[in-house]
Formats: sequence, C-alpha cells, structure tokens
Amino acid sequence: MPQPPWRVTVVTNLLPPYRRALYTRLQQRPEIAQLQLLLLARSSQRRYPWAIPPSADGLQISVLPGISVQGATEWVLHLNWGIAARLRSSAPDLLVLSNYDAPAYWRALLWARRRCPTVLLFESFAGSSTYRQGLIAALKRFFLRRVDAVAAFGTQAAQWAHALGVPTERIVTGINTVDMEWYRTQALRWESSAELQRARERYPVEGLLLYAGRLLPHKNVAAVLHALALAGTPELGLLIIGTGPEQPALQELCRRLGIAQRVWFLPPQPPEQLPFYYVLADALVLPSRIEPWGLVVNEALACGMYVLCSRRAGAAYDLIQPGWNGELFDPDVPEELAHHLRALPAQLPALRARREQIRQHACSTFSLEQLVDTMWRAFALASQSR
Repeated sequence: MPQPPWRVTVVTNLLPPYRRALYTRLQQRPEIAQLQLLLLARSSQRRYPWAIPPSADGLQISVLPGISVQGATEWVLHLNWGIAARLRSSAPDLLVLSNYDAPAYWRALLWARRRCPTVLLFESFAGSSTYRQGLIAALKRFFLRRVDAVAAFGTQAAQWAHALGVPTERIVTGINTVDMEWYRTQALRWESSAELQRARERYPVEGLLLYAGRLLPHKNVAAVLHALALAGTPELGLLIIGTGPEQPALQELCRRLGIAQRVWFLPPQPPEQLPFYYVLADALVLPSRIEPWGLVVNEALACGMYVLCSRRAGAAYDLIQPGWNGELFDPDVPEELAHHLRALPAQLPALRARREQIRQHACSTFSLEQLVDTMWRAFALASQSR
C-alpha cells in the first residue's frame, strides 16, 4: 500500500446534497491526493430531484452507464456496466463502497481484491434490516467479511456489522450526520425574520409538530395522526411536508379522526428551504417502522428542534437524550406517542428557550468533522491490511 497522499475512489448510488458536503470535506484532508466519485445513477425518481451541479468544490464526479429498475416502494436496483474499466483508469490506492445492494459494488470488490484495500460505509442496523436469514442475508455476510474495514455510521450499525461477522477490530464507528453548522446558520437567519412570523400565523395552533419525508407505508405517518387524535390536545397541530402514494389515505384519515382542521399538507421542499420549516415548528416527529438512520433528525436538532423519534430509527440511539432534546416511542403503539404529545403543550416555553442549547450541543457532538475523521480512520485501518 502506498503512503499518503492517496488516490481514493468512492462507488455510491447517488449524490444527495448532504453527502456531497461530506465528500467535499473529506477531499480537503492533506492525506488525500485525489477523490473520485463513481455514481450508479444521476438522480432518483422517487426522491427530490437533486441536481449534480458543476464541481466548483473540486470533486471529480462520474455517472456510470446503466439502468435503474424501480420497485413499488423505495426499492431500486441499479444495473451498471464499465466499472472495472473506470477503476483501471483511475488506479485508486483505496476503494470505498457505500453499499452492497447492486452488482457494481460486487464487481468493484472483486476488482480490488488484489489491487487495493476496500472500505465499506455501513449505515444499516438490525432494526432496519429486512433480511436477517436466507440467501440475501448470507450474501450480505459474505460481502462484509471481504472488505478490509467498515466505517459504521452509528453505534447500532457497528453492532450489526459485528453480528454479521466483521471482527470488532475492523470496525470504526462514528455518528451519521450532515453539515450541522450550515443548518444552524440557516436557523439563526430565519429565527427572527418577518417572513417566519407571517408564516406562523397561517397555522393557528399553540404548538406545531412537523413531519418531513416521503408518504409511504413504512414511514408510518398514520400513527402520528392516530396519536394526535388520541392525545386530546386541540392546541397542537401537524405540518406534513412531502408526497407519496399514502397521501390520499392520510388526508381521508384526518377527516375521519376529526383533526383535518389542524393538519396541513405541503409539497416537498428543496433542501435549502427546510431550515425555515424546522424553525417554524416546535417539534419534529419521525414515526418510521423501518429507518436505517433518519438524517432529518440531525437537521432538526441543528436547528434547535425537539424530536419525537421512533425506536426503529438508527438516529434514536445516538442523537436523542430523552427528556432533554426529544423522546423515543414505539412506532406500533400510538398511545406512546400520544403520551408525549399530551405533555408537550406545558413544555413549549421551556423547549423554545432551550433551542440554542440544543443547536450548540448537536453541532459540537454530531459534527461533519467527526464523520470525516471516522472515514479517515477506516481508511488508515484498511491500509494496514495490505
């Protein structure tokens, strides 16, 4: 293995804005001579259509030729070709794989077997894993045991990687995150704006809850509506930002539960607009039944929000301190969430006074820099294996 600075190639499915910030910061480390990103697809049909802007930040980005097969929900299979030729031409000193659920990742792992060390970025955890037995689980274990190091994005991810057969000494653990300081800066910009005050007047409730994400069955937004009705707190309202096949059923459920007058649906918002809504609302609700992490929790905390988080989200175990910056609940028991909602109106003055403390803690503890350092430590660990 050559000594740093290294040429690093990352193979990943997409490049959403929050990951671009991570790779931009990573390539600024003096130990990295070149960082190249090979994408399996330019965008996702089911998510906000992120554009890939010109590389003013110096990133080298290429999209592999291929097709994407879209499933009925969030499932996507990327079928690409030409990755071995791209890797031969870039001749990386280190190969980074962001997943194992597409043929290109397997082909890249095979290519690197006798050429350079490999690092897997691992975000899954036991609570989000659909396949724990059978052929797919066996393939997952086979893949994980053949990379040189695993960068686990969260303590639950580290435990799951170990359960899948990766020795503890080959796992480096960090906290999955976004550019927290950017969100904090945007929150401070909006906090005292006249536009925010005018927007808040459109929601005539004492406390405003926020859900931001896709409206899909496993996102479990119906549980929030049931909890809101069960709580018996007419002073609380809910703002839902997002779209998806569940939207008509959710709107009908609001009418049946008698809460339609205090639930508002907005279309998806561009990432740069989301901090406005994080400041507008008092508490974020993440009710997912399956959620490998939930970066919306990071974003909300960086803006000072209180977060009511499902125990099925990886973020719950590393980000939430119950009673201080949020609460945890079982997504299959709406009464648990309703219990927290009943307590919320009396807590609102204290939570609003605590927003800056929540922001500061989130930005210092879950910073992008600590995740960059996690990746670098995984790189260094992988290099020692060759």
